Amino acid sequence: MPKRSLFKILTGQEQDIVKNISLPELKEHLQSLIDIYTPRLNGGEIKLSFHDIHETHPKFNINGNKPGWAASTIKIPVLISTFQQIDENNLSLNNELIIDHRYPLELYDPITNMESGTPLSIGVLLYYMIRNSDNEATNMLADKIGLEKINQTMSQLGASKTMMAHLLTKNVLRLITEWNPAGSNLTSANDLCTLLTSIYTNQAASSKSCKHMQAYLEHGDRGPIGSSLPARTIIGSKMGYITHNLDGDDLIDAAVINRDYVLTIMCNRINNPSLSKRAAENKPHSIRPQIIEPLYQEYEDFERIYAKMNSTPSASEAIRHLSRMVYDFYYCQQK
Repeated sequence: MPKRSLFKILTGQEQDIVKNISLPELKEHLQSLIDIYTPRLNGGEIKLSFHDIHETHPKFNINGNKPGWAASTIKIPVLISTFQQIDENNLSLNNELIIDHRYPLELYDPITNMESGTPLSIGVLLYYMIRNSDNEATNMLADKIGLEKINQTMSQLGASKTMMAHLLTKNVLRLITEWNPAGSNLTSANDLCTLLTSIYTNQAASSKSCKHMQAYLEHGDRGPIGSSLPARTIIGSKMGYITHNLDGDDLIDAAVINRDYVLTIMCNRINNPSLSKRAAENKPHSIRPQIIEPLYQEYEDFERIYAKMNSTPSASEAIRHLSRMVYDFYYCQQK
């Protein structure tokens, strides 16, 4: 990529670059940007996938079929599977599940802070799962449906690299397959685009259920993909973040922009030197920062959280720039 083009990207002038370029040229620019950011992620992998809901442009991806840790984007399969069960009259949004705290994960999850024995409807649990990324709400729904059923649903929708192998908590059984011997929760950029496209084209479930899913996804906060886009942009998204002292950090964002196109960007295995050093020294560390719920109200607060996470600022910056380039290309082509 020419130095002048790089300067325009890093100074927010992507629109000047993508005017009147072809889709292959866009992909070349995206690859160049990925090549620039990859060293800044200390060996991390950047994967990208694009689907045009209206099929004006063909699908394309960069490392999009390579699986990685799903983090909280695994909640998209739970969302879809829940509504499929509703369509089959096995569940309804008004059915209630009782909080029993069998499967908590984070102390800041709202459900984890509710009293045991509290009944909550499926609809409310879905809200907490998507809006608050509540892990215990996810586990209650996934346990009700069953991991095998969720994975069967993903296979039927064509998400062949997506697997929910365990609930989002510690010390639980894991499903193991030949392609997932560690029993991790995995997905790919292509799969996340496929799943979101199926929701926005009424293929994931009934039309009514897909409208409900779109509303849940559009009610949440903007992740990195949406943070560099105009304020009036309609964004339906699910973001995931996870960190591990040996395997590094993962930052994933999957988003539908203006109900026009789907973009997924995964930054996996970002080496975090500070965590690796602590692991080597056998010092205790917090797997995730203790974030209180009000910080999620605005993305500016979200950004301040990530600014403290060592390796992820470069990842979120890369996602923002890649996202803006795709956005400007898509809408410049329509002018």
